[in-house]
Amino acid sequence: MAEQHDQLIARITEQVLAALKQNGAKVSREAPVAIRPPVGVCTGDYSKFTELQGRLGSPGGAVGGGGAKQTQGNGESTGPILRGFVTARQLEGLKGGAVTLSPDATLTPLAVDYVKEKKLTVKRAAVAAASVAGGAGGAKVGGTVGGWSWWIDGRCEAVEQLTAQRRSQLKPVGEKHQLSALTAAVRSVARDVKQNKAAGGVLFVHSAAQAACFANRCPSLRAVVGTCGEAVEQGIQLLAANVLIVEYPHVGPRAMQAMVDRFVTAERPNLPAVDRQLMELGRCD
Repeated sequence: MAEQHDQLIARITEQVLAALKQNGAKVSREAPVAIRPPVGVCTGDYSKFTELQGRLGSPGGAVGGGGAKQTQGNGESTGPILRGFVTARQLEGLKGGAVTLSPDATLTPLAVDYVKEKKLTVKRAAVAAASVAGGAGGAKVGGTVGGWSWWIDGRCEAVEQLTAQRRSQLKPVGEKHQLSALTAAVRSVARDVKQNKAAGGVLFVHSAAQAACFANRCPSLRAVVGTCGEAVEQGIQLLAANVLIVEYPHVGPRAMQAMVDRFVTAERPNLPAVDRQLMELGRCD
């Protein structure tokens, strides 16, 4: 790709110089100055950004949202274990005909097409006992281990099926199906989190506006809206979010399942800088 880019630049340069000569312009015979990619263009080299190691594909590094190397019994590496939402671009950097996903990883639609096109073999890595905090579906959030509370402001067959299948992870709170009970539901989630009875909550709503505003008024909650898989992942990694808000009329069952599964199984990072910023913002007049 880089070679094609350089060739294109060289051809454009030749044509511009030829046009200038034809119009009588004075053209220097010196070699043209090397053209660098403009600011903001990804060159694909993340080797200088150590903070991104393990999350972005780079030469000699891991690929995907995690990137731990999988080894066989003889210690031979069989490639990285991809985590989170895996894109087609991440798969392009892999060698061999097999893709290994962590138990909570999900292929994006383009990644699924890429797997079919290249006829790759997709495998799931074994679940290590220490890799899932909180046992059956629990997640570690700021030192707290517990299940998850959920609530819905209406009725949705996909949500009912999802929560029924994960009843060991998700516990209903408040009066479901009533928008007027949103405040009470948020208070219930906040109380469970504060008392270490739950790691957080999942709110299924028609509109995220009120839910996001109300939830983020509670000091114990950090709510994000699950517009897509990437948004969920960013909420986990950048905010250590413990409340996921899903506008269920606008999300398909498969996407909803992938977002919820990722949200309730991911271990949250410690973010002292974010904690300080939230404390400062809490003092705003």
